[in-house]
Amino acid sequence: MSEDSSRSIIQTAKSFFYGTFLSRIVGMVRDMTLAFLFGSSPGIAAFMISFRFANLLRRLIGEGTLTSGFIPHFETIRKEDTKKAALFFRDLFFTMFILTGLLVAILELFLLFFRKYVPYAGSSYEILTFTMIMLPSLVCITLYALNSALLQCLKSYFLPSFAPVLFNLVWIFSMVILRGYPTNIAITGLSIAIGIAFIAQWLFTQVPANKFFVQNLKFSEWFKPKLFSREIKKLYKPLTLSIIGVGAVQINSALDAIFARISDPSGPAYLWYASRLQQLPLALFSIAIAGALLPPLSRAMKNKHFKSYKKYLKQSLSHGFALIFSCTLGIFVLGSSALNLIYGRGDFSNTASYESVFCLFAYAIGLLPATFVLLLANGFYAQKKYFIPSMSSVFTVLLNVVLNSLFIFVLNYKTASIALATSISSIFNMCVLSFVLSKELGEIFSKDLWLSFFKSIVCATVAAIVVLLFGFYVVSDVTIGLFVSNTPVIFPREFTKQCVQFFSQAIIFVGTILAMAKVTKNKDLLDLIKKTPFG
Repeated sequence: MSEDSSRSIIQTAKSFFYGTFLSRIVGMVRDMTLAFLFGSSPGIAAFMISFRFANLLRRLIGEGTLTSGFIPHFETIRKEDTKKAALFFRDLFFTMFILTGLLVAILELFLLFFRKYVPYAGSSYEILTFTMIMLPSLVCITLYALNSALLQCLKSYFLPSFAPVLFNLVWIFSMVILRGYPTNIAITGLSIAIGIAFIAQWLFTQVPANKFFVQNLKFSEWFKPKLFSREIKKLYKPLTLSIIGVGAVQINSALDAIFARISDPSGPAYLWYASRLQQLPLALFSIAIAGALLPPLSRAMKNKHFKSYKKYLKQSLSHGFALIFSCTLGIFVLGSSALNLIYGRGDFSNTASYESVFCLFAYAIGLLPATFVLLLANGFYAQKKYFIPSMSSVFTVLLNVVLNSLFIFVLNYKTASIALATSISSIFNMCVLSFVLSKELGEIFSKDLWLSFFKSIVCATVAAIVVLLFGFYVVSDVTIGLFVSNTPVIFPREFTKQCVQFFSQAIIFVGTILAMAKVTKNKDLLDLIKKTPFG
């Protein structure tokens, strides 16, 4: 096994970037197709609520929860005996398969009873139906998450990050087939296609995961699992705490959709389209760095290399800030033209563009705090300490619910206020985690770290000012008008003009940042350029 280093973490993040970049590009095509064919109609908004509810357990049991609990424990076992680690993975795989299957069956029966006997109004019947159709995909999502965690430990990062490409392709293909049908029938078919898409995503990671079995277990040992084995029981506490923390966040996400529905029948759609763009830098950079960070952090802690542990964490924060602060300002100066270029056609109206772009701006405020939360939480997970991140998530959700209630019911704000509440809550979560981790480890945000932050701030701020002026005076960009005009601005619908507005400003923004990075000798940005696909 190759040694961990700061460079290896960046190289690992690079592998994450490649796969995630491809999956996000295809995901963007998916969202463009969705916006073009269905717009922000109440019907598609109902589907989006169902998708959130059906995927509530996706993150509750799979993905982040399994990764944060599995990786530190697996690395501990693998250091002792690789075969023992393979047996642990086998036992956990079959245990999760049976548990999620039983959970899906119970929830389906509950929803069936609820739909049949409990009074409901409006689109509630559709929401329940779509949720029931998509719910069985939880089994495949969980197995995909477990396979991805294993592959990360084996330093194979591209395949799990690329797998969502298959998911998105199935989704796109189904929308093209269903485009001529009535909305209700089309969305029902789309809900079925979601399940097929998750199966494809899981199977793509199962093949490389099987290689680990082949190398370490006899074929006769593959299908003799010890359900709820001794090693699995050691995961009860970390998984339970992770479920509490992640579950709180996912429940909050589902509640956001409900609050959005209350504020505007198309509100969930506005949040959906905005979050797709906001999550692009989060997935490309933040999750890539966080995913690359956890395995070496866990190994450093296991080997009692505390200096390396702290060094990896601080450098990840420094690199994360350099990228994400630039992306944050990029969203503010390029977000309106980017959103209009991607969605501004077909059934996606000018009103939908106007409302969605303000949701995007509000989400952007929390982009950097959300990144730091991912990185700081890994600092706890590597130590097998799950209580603080979990409880911080719970209190963050409570704060978010209070803010949503205040903004929607008391102040009568629009849908964008829900995104703003999410960002404010992320800032709170970041402050709690950084405070507690600093108490345990000593100073994390040292002077040299703040200096690197300052250089990144200067580079991105200069670039943002240049683009704002260029956009307003040269290509008639609407960004400034969004904040100073008393009436909703009109977004251009001509594809050529949309392209000119976005690409000219994007090139100037990136070019100015790179020039400023060289002028200020910003090592974080220059190193990342050399070690990522941009270099």
